[in-house]
Amino acid sequence: MNKNLFLMLLLVIGFVSCSEENSNGVQGVPFQERENGKWSMISTDNGEVIFSNEFKTPITMAVEGRFMTKNGKDLWEIYTAEKKPKKIGKEYVWATCFHDGRALVTEPNKPVSIIDKEGQTVKVLDKIDNQIVTGVEDFSEGYAVYKTAGDYCGVINADGKSVIPAKYCNIYNCSDGKFVAIDKKYEKNFRGEDDSDYFFTVLNTSGKKLCDIQRSKYEWIGGFFQSGLLDISVRRNGKECWGLINEKGEEVVRPTEKIQGIEDIQGDKFVYKHDEKYGLMNLKGETLLRPKYDLLRLDGDNLMASIDAGKEEEEYSYSFIDEKGEKLFNKEFPEAFTFRYFGGKYTVVMIADNKFALIDQKGKAVEKQPKMWDVNFNTGDSYIQSDSMDIDAFMVALGIIPNGVDGLTFNTPVQKIVAHYAKNSDKGDAEHPGTDPYWYDVMEELNYTKVFNSIPVTISISFPSEISQRIYTAEEIDEENETCAGSSTSYVFNDIKPSSFSFDINLSNVKQNKVIYLYQKICAKFKQMGRIVKENSNATIFTMNNGCTAIIVKDEEGISATWGKNIDLSRFDTVKY
Repeated sequence: MNKNLFLMLLLVIGFVSCSEENSNGVQGVPFQERENGKWSMISTDNGEVIFSNEFKTPITMAVEGRFMTKNGKDLWEIYTAEKKPKKIGKEYVWATCFHDGRALVTEPNKPVSIIDKEGQTVKVLDKIDNQIVTGVEDFSEGYAVYKTAGDYCGVINADGKSVIPAKYCNIYNCSDGKFVAIDKKYEKNFRGEDDSDYFFTVLNTSGKKLCDIQRSKYEWIGGFFQSGLLDISVRRNGKECWGLINEKGEEVVRPTEKIQGIEDIQGDKFVYKHDEKYGLMNLKGETLLRPKYDLLRLDGDNLMASIDAGKEEEEYSYSFIDEKGEKLFNKEFPEAFTFRYFGGKYTVVMIADNKFALIDQKGKAVEKQPKMWDVNFNTGDSYIQSDSMDIDAFMVALGIIPNGVDGLTFNTPVQKIVAHYAKNSDKGDAEHPGTDPYWYDVMEELNYTKVFNSIPVTISISFPSEISQRIYTAEEIDEENETCAGSSTSYVFNDIKPSSFSFDINLSNVKQNKVIYLYQKICAKFKQMGRIVKENSNATIFTMNNGCTAIIVKDEEGISATWGKNIDLSRFDTVKY
């Protein structure tokens, strides 16, 4: 297993194991007995092999008696974790593991759904509170954060009922019965488009506000509560100082230079970082274990620690210790995972390269253990996206024509374009509405994002010069510096028309086959309006019948298009795409 990948996985498992009591736990671990062999599964309840050499493709860990594997169509199939696994449900583009009898899935070309352990649909999540759903985070503590086509977040319960409306630009997954959220009125602040101050809001599971946390008060505000506490940091004299606050926003551990990072929190103890090493501290600020470990994870009543083995770069030695730093058993491992993640009775360790084992809390390997050449810690998808995309309806709604898009053309007066822009953005204030030329004297381009049939598209309109200008009285012109001085009395729109249109469709979370199909449809639309000059699999350049030049590009982020009469064709080279 790749070392960097292992460490990242360990961090994720460490957090999950401490943010949830994991009452269900992982009940089965997939393994191969030899390289390129079929996949088997061993139980973390009793250490016995559940089934052997059953699957050619990798399988996920078993949670609540269910596991998954991908078929030849790259779709998930769900199976029962028993001696002769039985397939349940259908085939899915996206799928999570089960939580309290519920899983989130997406069938091909359909919205996200909730299913039960028999594969029966509990609820289709096409719309929530009359808003189109584009994706849903995995369940956490019986709740799931969903995202709408407008890019806002809300929360549902395990039956798909809305408990928090989608009026937040970000909501972190449920932790300790709480959500850390950011109201959509702070959207520009959250996305880095506005430097003014804003607030994080702590909500309970019914959406009641528990407190607001001022963003400027802290350099860092965590997104997940552990044992009722949230990590925060400030910067003093150029140094990071970390501490903890409760759900009321009160400081329980005041930020101090002694604490340069916080990881696991459990009861009255937490793992802290100092000088790139980890130790253990209580809420009184007393050091229980000095920071000497490269990694430290709380694991029930004990801990799992790692120290640089000093043999090769990024080579570590893992052991299990008590709160005094004493080893629970005299063994060290090249790789190890917390007992807590697997339910507490057993855990998985690496004994040597391509040799894994299941051990109990005394460090003893289970009897009659099979050879475990490799293991797989995947549990499925963590974010489930809608696969419902009506591309034909989208193309009609977007309204691509030779002279423009979204109802705008090269001949549309600038005032109407600005009005359209203002309607689809939050430009303006009480003194100057978004249609006022006051805003546009230094702008040559307008950008807005609009949802077309559940797909967000950013549209750009470029102009040959500034959209508006100031009108001066008693004007004096400095010809040398080409500036003017005087009393500005008003602003007026310039008599200009658009020089080019662009749109950018973000499809980074959409399956590649749909991206390719949409790209082909867009290219076909432009081909109806002109002819292809140059193309490859990811870019096409057109000369259009109205004299415009157009380029369509497909990349890992999505699809973009630009067309206009003053576009220099020579500056485009499809080779780079």
